[in-house]
Amino acid sequence: MTNAADRTAARASGRAEIEKARRQGREPARAELARAVRVAAVAADGPASFGAALEKAGYLVVLRWGTVG
Repeated sequence: MTNAADRTAARASGRAEIEKARRQGREPARAELARAVRVAAVAADGPASFGAALEKAGYLVVLRWGTVG
């Protein structure tokens, strides 16, 4: 018996996204962003430095704060 799919796994890049990336000579946007976020998360010591690292990599960052609980 297998567990029910709960849709929490990362979605794979679709064919159109892969083909567009191939034409542009890049990796798929989803993979590129995920890599940039991982690199920024490792280097960050807080939310501000995380956002700054992503901005330095060329991404637009808007930090949003929510209530806890």
